[in-house]
Amino acid sequence: MIMYTQNNKKFYIIGSNHLDFLDTTVEGISTLLECDLIIIPKSFKKEFREFLINNGKKIIEFNDFNFDNDLFFKKVFDLFKDRKKIGLLINGDPYFHLTNNINNFLSKKKIDVVKILGILEIAQWVNKKSDFLTNREKNSSLFFFIPSSKNEIRSILGKCFSGKLIIQIKNKALMEECLILLKKKNLKNKFKLYIDRSRKYLVKSITNFKNNFGNAYFVVECE
Repeated sequence: MIMYTQNNKKFYIIGSNHLDFLDTTVEGISTLLECDLIIIPKSFKKEFREFLINNGKKIIEFNDFNFDNDLFFKKVFDLFKDRKKIGLLINGDPYFHLTNNINNFLSKKKIDVVKILGILEIAQWVNKKSDFLTNREKNSSLFFFIPSSKNEIRSILGKCFSGKLIIQIKNKALMEECLILLKKKNLKNKFKLYIDRSRKYLVKSITNFKNNFGNAYFVVECE
């Protein structure tokens, strides 16, 4: 748990698995029970709402959207007018899946931001399929990257890693570039692609995949 300022009002960002309440940590559940209000995306299973409501918690539901924008930050700030502790449930881990923009915004408003560790989204996906990220006989090291440009992808794949490389992809153009470079490096049989919880089997290209998706991950076996 990391705090960015020291004030009475606190905004908690709690990581979990939106499809399985039992993946919420003990610290996450304890924090939810301390909050005056919890913001919960509609993609979260009903078990989350039932637990919170049964424990007397007030909730606000939102359609799934990008939390990293000024409109959302301002809505959160407005909710603090008559509250001291507000929680936001997110799918995955807040350290990995969110930038520090909301920290910067709320700290200027004298509101503490506290992040509660969750389970990495890609770990959720592969664990459900018993296709685990680590194998002590082959690799125990994981390297995570979230490239924002084709040049960053080229830089990542140009380095040497010993273990497993996880590349989170945000759009189809970067996905295509990553696929091209992996094939050029003769790694086409050493990586897996997951999009929105499902493994995709690639033959030649990704042209048949939809343009809009939540998140995608290349899981690459490195020598």
